[in-house]
Amino acid sequence: MVSKDSKVSLFCENCGTKIYSGRYCAKCQAEMEKRAALEKKNEKTLKHINQMQGTVVRPKADDGQMRFFNNDKK
Repeated sequence: MVSKDSKVSLFCENCGTKIYSGRYCAKCQAEMEKRAALEKKNEKTLKHINQMQGTVVRPKADDGQMRFFNNDKK
């Protein structure tokens, strides 16, 4: 943390704006948090999609019989 009347200056690592503490200005910090939240949401969505791949919802048969993918008759 740097006081406002100090000869030492800190600058935002992202945009270069003068700051008094931390590594990023408030604007860049808010943007990074927003991006992180969006990436987390996208990651959850992709995980859900990957879990659903190969899963097919089929209507139930009217006759009540079970259906099999490999119905090899011998």
